[in-house]
Amino acid sequence: MPDSPGAASQRQPRLAVPLAEAKNQLSALVARVEQGEEIAITRRGVPVARLVPDFGHRNERAGRREQVAEALERLQ
Repeated sequence: MPDSPGAASQRQPRLAVPLAEAKNQLSALVARVEQGEEIAITRRGVPVARLVPDFGHRNERAGRREQVAEALERLQ
């Protein structure tokens, strides 16, 4: 079960990436976050931001998927 949004702010990210590198590799970093990883963005070695999964959005999409599946079953 995914953690609540409040729990995400309490965990330490396993990966810290300098801001310049994050700008150059944003797509790859977002792909890692979509898999559940948290990433800290640093400026001069100091964490200034964090990329975290949006579990609420994922749950919302899963709910819509279920609704579509149920609607398709009713049509058959």
